[in-house]
Amino acid sequence: MKNSIGLFKIFVVFFRMGAMTFGGGFAMLPIIERIAVEEKGWFKEEEVVNSFALAQSIPGIIAVNTSALLGYKLRGIKGTIASCLGAITPSVIVILIISRAYESFSHNMYVINCLKGIRIAVLALLINTLWNLIIKSIQDKTGAIMAISAFCGISFLKISPVYIILAGVLLSFIIYGRTSNGNIDKAGN
Repeated sequence: MKNSIGLFKIFVVFFRMGAMTFGGGFAMLPIIERIAVEEKGWFKEEEVVNSFALAQSIPGIIAVNTSALLGYKLRGIKGTIASCLGAITPSVIVILIISRAYESFSHNMYVINCLKGIRIAVLALLINTLWNLIIKSIQDKTGAIMAISAFCGISFLKISPVYIILAGVLLSFIIYGRTSNGNIDKAGN
């Protein structure tokens, strides 16, 4: 079914997602879930969360990385290009418009106060996304311990996120095994 989705349709849907995403890539996850999972039925919720988690561990802009991964699942390399172009085009258009007019309105009190309100709304979106990631990602006590350890390692011990991610991958293979659903079968394989 996914291979039958047209490239222009992929572009348009990711353009919509990009146009509706305020606050960066983290704010994009609920929008992707609403449009690509619920509205279009292109992905399962777990696919989007897994793609989002993988996109966070890859260098680059998280919204573009997520778009690339999901576009690839839809139509391979061509889907990646269509989804990435769709996701970034609204931002490019807005940046071009704002950069042309920035000097004329950057000191306007209405604009300054509007941006303060937008920051608060973006914070709420980020907290909501973080909460949803926690609920969907931590499924047992071991996962909770790994998450807390990773947070403490990065926040307090100043360990590089690269090492935390690599340790997480290694520990996941050791603890959860190599099965697709994360459960080790009774034979121990």
